[in-house]
Amino acid sequence: MESDFRESSPQTKRPKHSHPQPSHLSLKNNTTASSQKAIAAHYNSIQRNLNERSNSTILGLRSFNNFIKATLLQLHCRPLDSNGTVVLDLCCGKGGDLRKFLSLSIRHYVGADHAHLSINDAVSRFNSLKHKPFSAQFIVADCHSNDLSHVNKAWFDICSCQFALHYAFETRHSAEMLIKNACGQLKSGGVFLVTMPDADRIMRNVRVRASESNVVGAKEIEFGNSVYKIRFLGNKSCTFPYFCVSPNEPFGVKYNFNLEDAIEDCPEYIVPLITLQQLLLKHGVLLERRQSFHEFAIDALHNEEFQQLMHRMKVFGTDGVCDEQQWEAIGLYQILVFRKLTLDELKQRNLVEQATLFKQPDNNFKQEIFKPKTIDQSDIIALS
Repeated sequence: MESDFRESSPQTKRPKHSHPQPSHLSLKNNTTASSQKAIAAHYNSIQRNLNERSNSTILGLRSFNNFIKATLLQLHCRPLDSNGTVVLDLCCGKGGDLRKFLSLSIRHYVGADHAHLSINDAVSRFNSLKHKPFSAQFIVADCHSNDLSHVNKAWFDICSCQFALHYAFETRHSAEMLIKNACGQLKSGGVFLVTMPDADRIMRNVRVRASESNVVGAKEIEFGNSVYKIRFLGNKSCTFPYFCVSPNEPFGVKYNFNLEDAIEDCPEYIVPLITLQQLLLKHGVLLERRQSFHEFAIDALHNEEFQQLMHRMKVFGTDGVCDEQQWEAIGLYQILVFRKLTLDELKQRNLVEQATLFKQPDNNFKQEIFKPKTIDQSDIIALS
């Protein structure tokens, strides 16, 4: 579920057109095998200007999602040692969150995404910063299949993965690789920040809709409103009429997502929280906080600083009101904060395997940090 939620995608070549193409994604006739390339083509081709964004029918939703990300980063962006805060922006897309780090005193930023045109845009966005308070590296790589540790030796205080993790749950391998990239070089005490659809809420809505429609034997269930629609297809992992994801086959549970003014019939994948936690536990990473976007925003707005941030970001426009349809769509999402345990914590919890495999930089480790500078095309690392 993206759309200025995150401009990230698998890489593909931009099709040649004689005229600008609409930023509207249709996957009705695509197979599962080709869907990732189709999504990539869409996000690679997005070229919205400020006027188009301001006239979007889902402007309130876009602004709210940006507020959520900015608040989440501000709450957790802090250094764990004298090397300063080092950030991995996994599936960074066009670098839409780069400016959010300007006021957070980070020292180094690494952005990785499969879409080469999106990375080019991210580089342009970084180069356009008049004052560059931190250095940056950019990697073109499929974060679901490429091991980033082969090209990047940094240790991170924070890994941020915004509106992208659920695409990795197409297969076990792709989910495991994304988690390895997120947490393999995360410092102990470091945080993994995630925004993604809430699988529990989606499945609950599917079951409610199924019970209302008495759809025993039906082939699909659809729910939503004028802003979004989710079309859920039963499969061997999640069958009608019970709609419970099998713990033995938690990957590849697909639904198709529509978002007004952005996406049509885009395939996405259910992320069972227990499965995600199991994958992260292998890296000694535990869940510390989970909230819906609604809950997270309400908590944040008890803080005057975040009230001012919402005002500065013009969330919901000048009247501060979000229409009911967009508010419902926003409620499908959640924030998750995970933390990597220290060696002592692993031992205290009797996580013997994780303690045995525990790796961290030694006490004399000095992070290789480059001076902030304009990024050239030759500076981009390409794995795909």
